[in-house]
Amino acid sequence: GWAGDLTPGGKVEDIQVLIDGEVMQRCSPSVSRPDVVAFYDGDLRFSTSGFSCCCRIPEHASESSALTVRVASNKGLSTILYHNRIGTAAEAT
Repeated sequence: GWAGDLTPGGKVEDIQVLIDGEVMQRCSPSVSRPDVVAFYDGDLRFSTSGFSCCCRIPEHASESSALTVRVASNKGLSTILYHNRIGTAAEAT
C-alpha cells in the first residue's frame, strides 16, 4: 500500500497492523511510489510513500476478529486506512 500526509510539515512515521486492537506489526513507508508522486503533480513528499507490512495472526484470533491498518504522523494525527474482519479480508485476496 501507500500512505502520505498532505499536512504542511507532516510526515507518516508509523504504519500499524492491529488485530482486535492489539498492535501486531509496525512498518514505515520506504518503498518508491512514482505513481503516487505523479498523481500528486510531482509532489516529492510521496516518493517513498509505499509500504509492505505483514504479521502472524495470533492463535486466539478468529475469522470475526478485527483487522485494522492505522497510520500515525509526526504531528500526532492518526487515520484508519483499513478496517474489516479477518475472514472478510481473506476473501478479498
